[in-house]
Amino acid sequence: FDWTFNLGDTCIDMAMEDTPPIQPSIICLCRYMVYCLTTGGTVRWQIRLEQVGTALMVYNVGKESLSVRLCVATSSNTLLVFSDNRLLWNSQTEDVIVSLKLSNFNSVYQHVLSMLSAEGRVSIGYLGTEPNLYKVPVDNRFIDFKAKIQEMREVEATIKDTGSVGSTESVKIPFFVGETMPSSTTVNFAAHCSGSQASTVISFRVPFSAMFAETSPERNATYKLTLDSDHSCIPLNTLFHEFQTENPTSIGFRVHGYDASVSVFTAHKSNRYRIQTDHLQLLNVVVTEVMERVQASQEGVQLHANVPMGYITTKLEELMELESKSRVQEKVIADRSKEMRAIEALILSKTRNTKPETFEHIDLLYGEAHDQVIQTDALLEAKTL
Repeated sequence: FDWTFNLGDTCIDMAMEDTPPIQPSIICLCRYMVYCLTTGGTVRWQIRLEQVGTALMVYNVGKESLSVRLCVATSSNTLLVFSDNRLLWNSQTEDVIVSLKLSNFNSVYQHVLSMLSAEGRVSIGYLGTEPNLYKVPVDNRFIDFKAKIQEMREVEATIKDTGSVGSTESVKIPFFVGETMPSSTTVNFAAHCSGSQASTVISFRVPFSAMFAETSPERNATYKLTLDSDHSCIPLNTLFHEFQTENPTSIGFRVHGYDASVSVFTAHKSNRYRIQTDHLQLLNVVVTEVMERVQASQEGVQLHANVPMGYITTKLEELMELESKSRVQEKVIADRSKEMRAIEALILSKTRNTKPETFEHIDLLYGEAHDQVIQTDALLEAKTL
């Protein structure tokens, strides 16, 4: 290539103009800019469009002129006629134009404008003699080019001094942390970009040491589960090597942020692992972790345990109680919502009355119903989480 030029935007159309005495030029239509380049790659002038450009036509007026005449169609159903970068005329079209041509059909129809719309409609005709919308206001603003150049240099220097395009260290991301104790090391992470439809969901395992800290084991606990193994027990200081314990037969774990702990014991004579805690949801987390680590360390090991029925029924009773409370609260929300709609209909009927009336008693009733809906919804959402 002899030269290159970065347009900085998507090029939609391009045309050439070399009719004497006009300097040979390359006209490029981009989405929001029109560039006129010389054959050596120098910018002669440029036009910034308010709407997305969709079509370009360069034409000759049939007389000696040093300026390039061009017509640009935009996505706002508008035709813009320029002489170089100066707007001469504008017109409205019925459709979005995607192609423009200047046509001669016979001796009668000369210099007819042919337009193809995005819907496939072809329109042929003249634009007229006077613009019928508005006159382009004269720009009387004074531009201090020296100040603008200095400002551009400062911006370029700032960009150059910046080592990277940015980092996430200064971005504050809000998180909601529920009050309930974690019942699994698997985390489902969902992210949504506000103002768009972009969203993502990913699941990953949190390291066991990130959820638990080491503590002293406790012999007495409400919930206990024993794992029987057909292999000898692995020392706990080897099984949980990331913790600083030296005791091979017992270890305790405390959940970060909660006053709750889990204890693990081994019996080498009977080849058993015993996990116990006062919190049922933690029992599942540690039992699953112990089984995965043992199976990874001892290939072909068989583990089995008898789960007491009381552990299952206790959790089922909690779920059934929560479901019953949720149904009651949903009924309260439905009743208060009906009441609010009835109050809104009453207010609407009273506003149509030409005789003014006071709405204090209605506002009080509406506010009470609204507060009950918000409070009940918050309770329902808390139980769901």
